[in-house]
Amino acid sequence: LRFNRLYENLGIDSLALSTVGSSLFSYRDNQINYYRNQALSIIQGEIEALSAYQIGLYQPNSYLWKMTDTYYQAPVESNKYAYISDSIPFVQLVLNGSSRLVSSHVNYVGDYDLFALRLIEYGMEPSFLITKESTHKLRYTNSQYIYTSQYDLWDDIILEMGLKTQIILNDIGGQEMISHRYIHQGVSESIYQNGTKVYVNYTNLVQVVDVGIAVAPNTYRVVKP
Repeated sequence: LRFNRLYENLGIDSLALSTVGSSLFSYRDNQINYYRNQALSIIQGEIEALSAYQIGLYQPNSYLWKMTDTYYQAPVESNKYAYISDSIPFVQLVLNGSSRLVSSHVNYVGDYDLFALRLIEYGMEPSFLITKESTHKLRYTNSQYIYTSQYDLWDDIILEMGLKTQIILNDIGGQEMISHRYIHQGVSESIYQNGTKVYVNYTNLVQVVDVGIAVAPNTYRVVKP
């Protein structure tokens, strides 16, 4: 690899690749046409060549999932079409236990408590887009779309959400999600390979999820085997 020695000198053992995992298109180079199936094989070969590194990909297509150590911007809800009744964590059911699943940036979320519950339901980690300086300094740059990112404004929320989700991840980290369902409207159950069950109650009422097991309003409960 071109920069392999430089990476070694800097102690870099992880790479995050922003678009290669989600983009697939045909192109023409040197009067030769390369079609999508050929581009797919090239991309797979390039990622395999990086097997010495921990690879993070942003919303990668399924043909790269087996080579993805960290899945960035993992989905946390459905497309909300009218005929969709519930959001099912398909990606999480497939990848939990083999890949770290990281959310989109919390900076643009309106309800942090609700979002934290969804991350707990799906067994995911939060992510934040952070800068040291105020974002007004990004005006008239290619990053002017970032309107709130200064660390001093976000440190409390980062700590609070990190603690909430880390408690769950300590119990389920490295475990496959083997089952997910909604017991009642607004009450989810996620079951992991080690038998741990995570209940999330999105309602404003106490919900009984099993014999002797109740979940307080707008919170979660972990039940170990």
